[in-house]
Amino acid sequence: MAILGNYAIQIDQGADFVQNFIWKDGTGTPVDMTGWTAKLMIRELPADATALVSISTTPNTSGSIVLGGTAGTIQVNITNLATSTLLPILNNALVAKFGFDMYLTDTLGEVRCWEYGPVTVRAAFTH
Repeated sequence: MAILGNYAIQIDQGADFVQNFIWKDGTGTPVDMTGWTAKLMIRELPADATALVSISTTPNTSGSIVLGGTAGTIQVNITNLATSTLLPILNNALVAKFGFDMYLTDTLGEVRCWEYGPVTVRAAFTH
């Protein structure tokens, strides 16, 4: 299995966000995620009760995560509707900082944190 990764996400406020990953084992073979599920949340602080963005392998208005089965691919899709709500905390700030993590659940019910890290949102000037 792959080692947990720290990955920085950069999002343009109000734009669709798409990021593709390939998960390979120690021999370079893609990990088969057939039947697995995934969820990703973005929050200002880990203890916040409500996520700013919450997506999973079940699509919703915020986006979705698409797992590619035997190809080992993971596609994260966050809609422009969801990214438009990621506002800078301070007035007149040009960027906002948040955090995210993504959890995968295999067919046996084992849950693992696969990816985590900071989220930087560049404020939109075009409305």
